[in-house]
Amino acid sequence: MTIGNPRLKCIFSLFFCISLSPWFNWHENAISDLGNCIYSPVAPDNLTILIAGFILAFLSLCVLYEQDKLSGYSLATSDFLLQVVGAFDEVYGALHYAAAVLFFVSLQVSLLIYSTRRKSISALAAFIVGLSTWILYWAGVFSIAVSEMGPVAVVSAWIFRKAFFAVKKSS
Repeated sequence: MTIGNPRLKCIFSLFFCISLSPWFNWHENAISDLGNCIYSPVAPDNLTILIAGFILAFLSLCVLYEQDKLSGYSLATSDFLLQVVGAFDEVYGALHYAAAVLFFVSLQVSLLIYSTRRKSISALAAFIVGLSTWILYWAGVFSIAVSEMGPVAVVSAWIFRKAFFAVKKSS
């Protein structure tokens, strides 16, 4: 039995929630708006974020730790921060904002650590794409929602690629 890629499942869940939220606008809302327990009917989906963060932290410690301890700890920390983002939605104000910033920064740091220590071109590419989305947000080109999805999408693709080659190598 396989768990599949938890980040991909989280992304699919996110798009499902967006489809159930006609008020959501990619240009005006942050992804966190979906998890607002006061006005969002899909706020219980924060449970998906909590579960994905837990599974990913576990996998990071089991899989990446074997390749590089620092990378494993770094990504597990990022995944823990994803859980914090899910646990403390927008209603918590500054706490949610701090957790979200720390999550996205730690995600980028994890990619940079892995790419440097393992000489990984794919992790470096994911880092560059993720950083570029934030630079474009600060320049006013992208909305916050698009900038949030950029790093999550590239890291998910990177993890999926790693998992695919790990399974292929073991068979």
